[in-house]
Amino acid sequence: MTDEQREREITRKAQIAIMPRQELNAHAYLLEQEQEEYETELAKLRSELDREREENQKLCEQLQSAQQDRDKLIEGLRSFINEVDQKEDEAWKKWEKEADMYFQGASYAFDFVQAKLRDILKETGVTVDE
Repeated sequence: MTDEQREREITRKAQIAIMPRQELNAHAYLLEQEQEEYETELAKLRSELDREREENQKLCEQLQSAQQDRDKLIEGLRSFINEVDQKEDEAWKKWEKEADMYFQGASYAFDFVQAKLRDILKETGVTVDE
């Protein structure tokens, strides 16, 4: 083998050794690019998750407020039912005592209102004492 052939062989071997290194560098570069894309996407997803958590927190607060308002309304209706019940009893007693038809009609009216209020509570899923 001549010097020229040896030199060509050495150059060829060097090129073969360099080629895989270049491929590895290219592959590493692609992996870095891909990692950056994933990190960017992850940051977006985390941001979206934080925003959704804030929205959920607001919705929970609104729901809790609505439940408190509902409870107040139910309590108000129950109180009104009790008040109507007392007025019905008073009207009924006056009718029994005085035989005044006005008090008999008032007693029936109070009973009707009380029944309607109970129906409203039942329709909303509230247990009502009869």
